Amino acid sequence: MLALAMLLGSIPFGHIAVRLRAPGRARDEGIGVETIRRAVGWPGLALVVALNVAKGFVTVWLAKGALPTETVQRLLRNAGVLPAAK
Repeated sequence: MLALAMLLGSIPFGHIAVRLRAPGRARDEGIGVETIRRAVGWPGLALVVALNVAKGFVTVWLAKGALPTETVQRLLRNAGVLPAAK
């Protein structure tokens, strides 16, 4: 599960979106919010942001399920990586 979470977290949705719509722009201008917006427009930018938010949520959710001990989870909560326990 942890490897899957790491793999999912490494997907560069912004880079992929720019490469699909404007292949030369990613190399020339780098990847940033303005570059993504110019390449794919506001709806594309909103999709990239939504995918990145979902990627972060699912990655933490998968990693949390992969952590076996309460001690490790407590350390990650204190570091701000995992949400506080209910």
